[in-house]
Parts: sequence; structure tokens; C-alpha cells
Amino acid sequence: MKRSRGVIERFREFLPPCNAIISLGEGNTPLIFAPKLSARVGHDCEVFIKNEGVNPTGSFKDRGMTVAVSRAIDRGAPALICASTGNTSASAAAYAARAGIPCGVVLPAGKIASGKLVQAFAHGATIVAIDGNFDDALRIVRQLGEQKEFVIVNSINPDRIAGQKTAAFEIIDDLGNAPDFHLLPVGNAGNITAYWAGYQEYKSQGRSAKLPAVIGFQAAGAAPIFHDKIVAKPETIASAIRIGNPASWKEARAALDESKGDVDVVTDQEILAAQSWLACNEGIFVEPASAAPIAGLFKWSQKIPQGRQIVCTVTGHGLKDPDVIQNRIGIVQKYGGTSVGSAERIRNVAKRIVETQREDCRVVAIISAMAGVTDELIKLAHEMSPDPDKRELDVLLATGENAATALTAMAVNALGARAISLTGAEAGVLTNRIHTKARIANISPKQIQELLADDYIVVVAGFQGQTAEGETTTLGRGGSDLTAIALAGALNADACQIFTDVDGVFTCDPRVVTDAKKLDEIAYDELLEMAGAGSKVMQSRAVEFAK
Repeated sequence: MKRSRGVIERFREFLPPCNAIISLGEGNTPLIFAPKLSARVGHDCEVFIKNEGVNPTGSFKDRGMTVAVSRAIDRGAPALICASTGNTSASAAAYAARAGIPCGVVLPAGKIASGKLVQAFAHGATIVAIDGNFDDALRIVRQLGEQKEFVIVNSINPDRIAGQKTAAFEIIDDLGNAPDFHLLPVGNAGNITAYWAGYQEYKSQGRSAKLPAVIGFQAAGAAPIFHDKIVAKPETIASAIRIGNPASWKEARAALDESKGDVDVVTDQEILAAQSWLACNEGIFVEPASAAPIAGLFKWSQKIPQGRQIVCTVTGHGLKDPDVIQNRIGIVQKYGGTSVGSAERIRNVAKRIVETQREDCRVVAIISAMAGVTDELIKLAHEMSPDPDKRELDVLLATGENAATALTAMAVNALGARAISLTGAEAGVLTNRIHTKARIANISPKQIQELLADDYIVVVAGFQGQTAEGETTTLGRGGSDLTAIALAGALNADACQIFTDVDGVFTCDPRVVTDAKKLDEIAYDELLEMAGAGSKVMQSRAVEFAK
């Protein structure tokens, strides 16, 4: 049976000598052409993704770890130790288990992604959590490494860098040359140092005719190289690059300068948007830190000349840090006709929508026609005909929601956010053929999901849909509530918020009965009974859908 070759067997001539080979079959990761990403960059550029998340422990760390651990065994190391934001600990623990020696991990308490922490535990590492950040953990590890009882396997160990440079070899082998640009996330800065070393070495051996410009991207809250100063308290949702004083800072800076590259920052919001976009459009699920170069490419796309080859390294699998995706809240908000009854009110609605997005929520807003517009359209229809054709009436009435939706999107865009308006049909609302009182048959929210992944606020016209034949339909009284609830279900939203001209659900109409009491909560069946008895607070079909 043919065994999978790891990076030591494949690239032995370029690596430090290793007698013992501690390998889990790392390396040989795919270089994937990204057609949609290439199209988004435009001007005939080709974008490739080096997917390091398919290494044995789910990150690029395995390349360096096989060399570092193999060399440690050759030297008779009694144990391994590392500081970690997560990926190093998972890799070190796995390779230590493979080698049959103990592994100690020092990490910042409460700041490690759950998927990575579970890996270290599973492989039997001894874990010490400290009150501090990664830089504090690395200081402790350096001190312990001086006692000769441990071999440090962080990227300050040159054997780690030696192993990691093999990714550059693989890229050149696959492309036949180095790319024009190589984009990477930057945390402790060992990887950017390693890639540059690999590119230089392969070129010196005549295996590449050129060198790429290397561009690194740091999170805005953890960007010491970009700002050229230590960040004492780095903060970013991308835990793998939450480092304020990179161990390979000097070497990385040299790589950036020598390659005529650069370093830039991306915000957490841009990172999350890029993570979602890559998963939804290219089918590659990465952890937040890995999305930094994708976010950077979006930011830099107009700076890259015509017809260039670009490689983006994504360093870790999305399952390494699933909490970020799981915890990002999806909100559907519905605004009634009174809420959007004037230009000023539409601007107020836009402010609320943007504020919700800034709370790290994905927002879909369902908009009714401006107050009085639907009644006016019905009046006009009856002036044309005493018995208007229901199909034509639906086409006419849908224009009220369409207008309010477009105006709301304009107001959101004017506040600096990105919004796009969709009709019910564009939002994927499919109904039966009963005009003026159609029922929702199915919702296919693919376009909404793609727009949300691209960090758009999606503004949808309520009260309407379309038949399988493409005809416009309306959903009857209270139809915008039904649109909101149905879309919230289809999108698996965390909440559906209905904004109207009253403060909530009351025991009776507060505009008629002055001592009506607002209910803090109400059961679905109770609300359904109220709707069936004539209460206008919620359409009965909307309650049934929600239930």
C-alpha cells in the first residue's frame, strides 16, 4: 500500500536533516482556482486559494510542526512546549502524541476558539491557562525553554519556519512559476517569513523565474506591524491573529520590503463578510483569521494590475472556530406603513437598521407601502373599473411596497452602509395563483443569503410574491407581517421584530380603549385567537406561519 508522503519526504533536500520522521501526512494541500473571486477582482486576474485548512489538524501549522518535532526527537527532547492562540497547540499536541512525548501548552484564558482547545485536550496535552494575552504566554514559554526540559515549537524555532516554507514550493510546482501577488493573514508573522524564504529558495534553484509581491493583512485591532508599534491589548474576532507583538516581526518586515509588498489592515466586519462570502461563493469554509487576505483582496482589487496571478493562503479550517459563525445574529425587521409614512420617518427607519447591523447582526428589513398609498392605489383602480381585474390589481398594489423599499435602501446607503432592495419575487417568495389573497408556497432565499454574506443590508418588499409562472401576487391584509415571519423562518433568523405604530400587543386596541394593557409576552395560540377574533395587531396566517 502506498503511503501518503509528508513534507519531509517530499522536500527533504530543502529541509534540515531529520533522522526520525514524525509525520501525519501533512502538506500537498490543494491550490484551488477561484472563478467567482477572480471575477470579483476583475481585469483578467486569476485568483487561487492555497487551502491549508485541509492539513491533518486543520491548519498550516502542521507543515512546520513535522520538522520541529522530528528534529526535537533527533535531539532527544524530553517534552514539547508552546504558547498558542489555538492552532499551534492543536498541532503540537497531535505531533507530540504521534512521537510519544509529552506536550505542554500555555494559552490566554478565555481567548481560544473552542474547536482548537478541544483538539489539544483530545491529544493529551497539558494545558495551562494564564491571565493575559498570547504575548504574555510566549514570554513564559521562552523562560521555560531556557531550562532545557522542553523544546519550544513556536515559530521562534527555525525548524518551524523551514517546514512552513514548503507551501511556497507546492505553489510554484502547481503553477509552474511564482504568482505575481501572494496575500496572507499576519499574526505572529512566521508564515509570511516562511513563504518568502520558500519563494527565494526555489528561485535560486531555477524552479521559478520570478518572486511575488507579498502582502500581509492584520486585523485592525491587532496590527502592530502596520502601525509599527506594539499593541499592548490586541483585540479582534480573528483569534488566530490576535497578537500584539509578533515573534517574527523583524523577519516579516524584511520579507514585505524585499518583495516590494505591503501590509494593511482589515476590520472585523470586513473579515466576517469575507468569511461568509468565501463559504457561500467558492465553497471554502475558513476560520476568521484565514478570511483576512480575502477581505484584503476585496480592498486591494483596484490596485492590482491587469492579468495578474494572485494566491491567497487560507490558514485554517472554519471548524477550528465555529463559534463566530454560530454567534452572529440574524435579524428580520418589519416596518409598517406608518413607520415609513414620510421621508423623515424613512430616514429614522434607516438609522435603526444600520444601528442593528453595527451590533454585528445580519439584517433583512421588510417594508410595507407608505401609509395611505395602498388605499390610494385601490381608489385609483376603482376609478378605472368598478371591478378591477385581480391580476392587474396585484401588479398595481405591489408598486407601493416597491417604492417604499427602494426609498429605504437609498436612505440606508446615504448613511454609509450598503443596502439593496428586492421585490418579493427577487427575494424568492413563491405563492399560489390566488390573486389579492395568495398563500406562500415556498421561499428560496438564496439571493438574500448571498447578499448577506457580502455584508449587504437586504431590504425586501413585503406583502407580495410571485407564482411559478412569474406573475406578481399579493398576500392580503397584514401580508408584510407574513413576509417577515416566513423569511425569518427560511433564513433561520434569531429574531423577527415587527415595528408598528403601537408599542406592542395590547389586551385591546389602545387607540380605542385608554386603559388597554400591554402584554409582555403572549402564546402563539392566544395571539392566533385574537387575530381570528378581528384584532389587527397580526394577521392570523402570519401567526400560523410563526408557530
